[in-house]
Amino acid sequence: MKTVEEWEDEITHAARRFPYVRNIVTVDSHPAAIKMRVMLSPEVFVQIYVNVATDTRNMALIVRNQRCYARDCQFCRNWHRHSFDQPDVHDTSPAGSRPIDVEEFLEEVQEIVEREELL
Repeated sequence: MKTVEEWEDEITHAARRFPYVRNIVTVDSHPAAIKMRVMLSPEVFVQIYVNVATDTRNMALIVRNQRCYARDCQFCRNWHRHSFDQPDVHDTSPAGSRPIDVEEFLEEVQEIVEREELL
């Protein structure tokens, strides 16, 4: 299992690959968990939370303080997606429940940002 420091490095490294990223901020960090924001604009960001003790991951695209798209797992066995069209619904279809890493999530976000002209 990765440490909080390894997650911080992975998130930072993945985010730096995308041209729309303006800033990467560690919001909170302690030995068991980390919360980071990948800022795309003042009103649009990706929030990533990882709890290494429970193996929980939450990755969300936030627009004007509303979750618009996300992928989550608890104990990283039961992944689900919150689609852009229905962000309050758990998509547990094969596509929605497959494991995903930070870089792939940011690729999905880039597609949404471009398609929806969020920036």
